Amino acid sequence: MTYSFRRQVTSAADGTFSLGLFGETWSISFDEFDAAEFRGLLAPQMNVALTDGELREGVVFVFMTTTSTISGTVTGVGVGGVSGTYVTADVMAGATNYHASGFTLNDGTYSFRVFNGTWQITVGNVSDQGLANPGPQTRTISGDTVVDWSLPPLPPSLALQSVPPGQFQITLTRSEEH
Repeated sequence: MTYSFRRQVTSAADGTFSLGLFGETWSISFDEFDAAEFRGLLAPQMNVALTDGELREGVVFVFMTTTSTISGTVTGVGVGGVSGTYVTADVMAGATNYHASGFTLNDGTYSFRVFNGTWQITVGNVSDQGLANPGPQTRTISGDTVVDWSLPPLPPSLALQSVPPGQFQITLTRSEEH
């Protein structure tokens, strides 16, 4: 049986906080909307393994200042801009992961702030829109960078169904919007 626990705390004005946890591996994340939107910062994401009774003090989480923008357009071959999907980017700085994302608008454009480094950029699942999901792109960011995506339609699929002995049935389908 799997249990999910969530603990939340608000830091003091100087950034310090205290949070009582039991022995387990915890995924630490921050409500970064205020930090990203108003201060130009990206919050760290990391896992911390604790044992029961352990007191861990002096843990420092470093928020990174954004210095660049990743922007672009997600288009589908023959269908134009792809709206309503996330484009995400992740980078490891030491043992700490940083994550940034943007949502595609009606014309398929997106934009989000990052700091310089080598980011893995990914488009969210678009198969429900009849398009093939692309693999990630790795880009070294050292200033504003455009990353465009042109996604092909899903390939036709072939399904074989079980029928009485000596017979077979083949169904060929292709996703296509008209």
